[in-house]
Parts: sequence; structure tokens; C-alpha cells
Amino acid sequence: MSAVWTSHLRCFTCGKEFILNRVSLEEIHNAELFFPCPYCQATPSLQRPHHLNYLYLANVPYRKARAGDCWHFSEYCSGWPLENFLELDYPPEGEICNECKALVGNEPPG
Repeated sequence: MSAVWTSHLRCFTCGKEFILNRVSLEEIHNAELFFPCPYCQATPSLQRPHHLNYLYLANVPYRKARAGDCWHFSEYCSGWPLENFLELDYPPEGEICNECKALVGNEPPG
């Protein structure tokens, strides 16, 4: 599984800050150069990119089907809910999927 990042950017024109969650490094680079500012709609360029303040490794969320009985943390699990689910960005209280543990390792992240 490739790394997922959270990036904190500052607009090259208005100076306001915004966050992009769960993106790849390539998407962050493209956002610096092509993503319009969500505040002033200014579009950056090679000559005037947005400023990357910082980035950090993001957690893959925990998901549980609304009618399910366990939480999943691997998107490669056969039980990974794609619709009608609850999602948390931190380790939940409750049962964790054994297939997820086997796919990713013995212990869930967090």
C-alpha cells in the first residue's frame, strides 16, 4: 500500500492556508502547481506555486459497515466497506477485523 499524506498549503496570491487530506506525493506536487485556491480561486503555475508549509503521513481510516460488527483498517480486505459505512481517523473501541490484521500485520495502526 502506498503512503497517504496530509498536506498544509498556503495560497501564492491571498496567503490563506488550506489542507489536502489523504493524497499521494504526486498529488501534493500537482496541487502546488495546478490546484485553484479554495478561497480566492487563483490558479498557481510553475513560476508562482502554492507554498507547501508542511506535510505528514496520514492514517488510513478505520471503517465499519453500519450493520457490521468489526472495524477494518486495510482497504485490501475483502470486508472493506465501500458504501453505507462509519469512518474514524483514530483507533476505535470494538472488534478489529482479523483479515485486516493478517494483511497488514498483527496490530492495527494507531
